[in-house]
Amino acid sequence: MKRKLSEIKIRDAFKETPPAEHKMEECRNYWNKNHKQGRYLVVNKDGYLIDGYVQYLILKENNIYEADVQMSNKLRKKWKRMKNKDTYRNQLTTYIYGKHPGDEKKKIYIWRVPNGDSWKEFKQNVKPDDMIFCYSKKRTAPVIVTDVVTTKECPVIYPVNKVASKNIVKED
Repeated sequence: MKRKLSEIKIRDAFKETPPAEHKMEECRNYWNKNHKQGRYLVVNKDGYLIDGYVQYLILKENNIYEADVQMSNKLRKKWKRMKNKDTYRNQLTTYIYGKHPGDEKKKIYIWRVPNGDSWKEFKQNVKPDDMIFCYSKKRTAPVIVTDVVTTKECPVIYPVNKVASKNIVKED
């Protein structure tokens, strides 16, 4: 939940003991790189900060007025970093839509092309009606490409298998 920093109470124990400079620097670097909060501020039911003082100071330093806060009824509770991991789900990724040859249902499936320089040529050359090889359940299977889409957001909510090989079989 969001809460205004001005509403969060800080105990004297935090104010009187400055945090280690390396902790401040780590948090500052994260903020400068991502421009977002890296850890939750944890407050108790009375509104006192019980964890995340370094994050609190960095937010104040950057004139941020509102923060992501977790409530805790415990005296001291460590909260892990917020989930900001870069994965194929939030990076520019090429997705292959296709069907298995001979599949009577003609169901369309989706695979993703691994990100990396070694796949650049594959991404440029794969076209609809090409046959490629993708991971499918417990094996590698041929796939007839029906569409190629490059996007920054994963188009489905379930995990997406990868293309298995850079080989492209062009239709005659």
